[in-house]
Amino acid sequence: GSSKTADDLRDRFIFKIVPMLNPDGVIVGNTRCNLSGRDLNRQYKVVIKELFPPVYHTKMMIKKLLEDGMVALYCDFHAHSRKFNIFMYGCENRRHSERYLKEQVFP
Repeated sequence: GSSKTADDLRDRFIFKIVPMLNPDGVIVGNTRCNLSGRDLNRQYKVVIKELFPPVYHTKMMIKKLLEDGMVALYCDFHAHSRKFNIFMYGCENRRHSERYLKEQVFP
């Protein structure tokens, strides 16, 4: 919008928005699985570029932004197979446990 808050945020931050990683699955009614029946939420640890290109390219974009020190906040607005509406996941940094609470609570 055109509010002062929105202007301030755009002046201070760059927003990277990935609207949907699963358009091929969603178009046929699958919220979690792509057309080949694979759950994209389970492909993040070791992702095969040729099999899951949306996940691969999103992961590479985030990795590059992290290397450049440009990630202030990561939000995954998410659907769930057994819950209604939308919810949000964030990252858990298990290597730096002193940051745990900062990752759980927004200012």
